[in-house]
Amino acid sequence: MGLGLLMMLHVLGFALWLGGLLAAQTAALERARGKEATQALERLEKRFLYLGCHPGMAMSLLSGAGLLAFNSAYFLDQGWLLAKLFFVAVLVALTVLSAAARRRVGTARQPALSLLELKRALSLVTAVLILVLACVRPF
Repeated sequence: MGLGLLMMLHVLGFALWLGGLLAAQTAALERARGKEATQALERLEKRFLYLGCHPGMAMSLLSGAGLLAFNSAYFLDQGWLLAKLFFVAVLVALTVLSAAARRRVGTARQPALSLLELKRALSLVTAVLILVLACVRPF
């Protein structure tokens, strides 16, 4: 598999991952605020997570591992990539926490609105940091 194809899959996977995650987090937040049509929001949230976010995350992580395998000695010596990998791990954790919190929205154990908003904001900031590190490669 060519390097260009892996890079395309990596970028496409990241876009799906981030788009699905942010859309699911927004739907969960609206559902937690008690908006009408909560069943429809829950179905959308589930679709965003299971048809966009999770497949995108898998595609991005697997293609990233493939890219790393091409020249791991060079890449693992780059500070920007190590920082990017740290933020990718943070984004994976935020994804898992968001998927777990989704089940508790609308129940007696519903997470606080501020916590849901914080997860969404942290996800967006983390994704921007990943993009900046990948594009600028500051160190």
